[in-house]
This record gives sequence, C-alpha cells and structure tokens, in this order.
Amino acid sequence: MESIATSSGMRDVPHDTAAVRHSTWQRAQRHSRRVRRLRVVLPVLGLLLALGLFVSFQSIPSPIGDVELSSIGVEGDTVTMEAPKLTGYGEEGLNYAVSADRAQQNLSSPNVVRLQGIDGRLDEEGGRWTALRAAEGTLDTDAETLRLDNSIELTTNDGKRATLQSADIDFSRRTVSSEEPVELEMDVGRVAAGSIEVSEGGKRIVLRGNVKVDMRMNGSLENALGTPE
Repeated sequence: MESIATSSGMRDVPHDTAAVRHSTWQRAQRHSRRVRRLRVVLPVLGLLLALGLFVSFQSIPSPIGDVELSSIGVEGDTVTMEAPKLTGYGEEGLNYAVSADRAQQNLSSPNVVRLQGIDGRLDEEGGRWTALRAAEGTLDTDAETLRLDNSIELTTNDGKRATLQSADIDFSRRTVSSEEPVELEMDVGRVAAGSIEVSEGGKRIVLRGNVKVDMRMNGSLENALGTPE
C-alpha cells in the first residue's frame, strides 16, 4: 500500500490503483506526442505541396527566365514545341527550372498549353531542392490554372515524397486540390487520403476520404489516425 495526502489527512491507496493511473498517464502522454507531431507534419506537407507546385510552375515568372526549345513546328492550327525548358529565378531569388518533353498550342486558343512529360525543380538555399514530375498537364494562362494528370510525384532532397493521380493548381488563389487518392511520405511516417485541398498559400490543408496516418515511433510504424471523414 502507498499513502497519499488528502484534504482530511493521509489515506492508503492500493498499488494496483497507482499502476493504473501511471498507465493512463503514459497513454495520455503518447497521445499528446502524436497530436503534436501531426500538428507539425500536416502543415509541413501542405506547405511543401503548395509552394513546390506554385513556385516551380508559375505561369508567368517575374522576371521571366530563359526559354530553350529543341524545335518548333506548325501543323494546321497546332503549334508543337519539342523539349521546351524555362529557367530563372522565382520569389526570393530561388532558382527554378521547368521542362517538358512536348508542349502544344492551338492557334484558336493560344492561352491553353498542353504539356507532356513535365519536370520541375526548385533550388533553395543551403542545397535544398524540390522536384516535381507529371506525365501530362494543361496550362491556361487566362484562367491562371494548371491541371496535372497521371503519375504526379513531388520529392525533396531530404526524402519527403508526395504522389497524386491528378492536381488542380490555381495560381491566383494559391490553391492546390485533388479529388483522387494522395499519399504523403516523410521520415516520421506516412499520410494517405482520398482527396486533398491546400489553400491560403499552403497554410491550410484538408484531407478527406479514408484518411490514414502512420507515424514512426521508436523506429516502428504506429497507426495514429484511421477514421475516414
């Protein structure tokens, strides 16, 4: 038996009661650590996804960078550019490079550019970088939107990775959204969901549909959230 102080003096408490309290306290501490980690992980991933896409694929960079083309041809109303590449400086002087295997424009709607084999890279200070790949994309310079489709992958130099089936980027609203499954990975765990919406320039991220979060704790993966919205 152990003794604890009460308002009326000392009384004995069974050891098993103290053990239960200690176990409950440990569980609460583990839960608190999970919540703290999630509060850090999700905004970081949202910022990564939003800014990586937004800065690397700005439709009209300022100042505009250097444009390279392997070849350009016209067939009917369609202009085809082979291996277009744009390099320059984005916000805060960060280096960026965006290329595609092919870009096509229709002369009747020159604001719409269809891209194939997209590669983008943003180089930051300290040797950090963010890279993006997508099989296809459609850029609308009037609407200031970019639609990416098929095998979208976003990676960083420190091992963060996001994969999507599609993504809609709105440059004017600074939003990224997808109604298809998304997976996010980093060194502390994985996040999967049926859809994602990033807004407020990356400050707000919403995951919906069978959301699953697996966190690594002491070197092992532990499920932290498995309830679908």
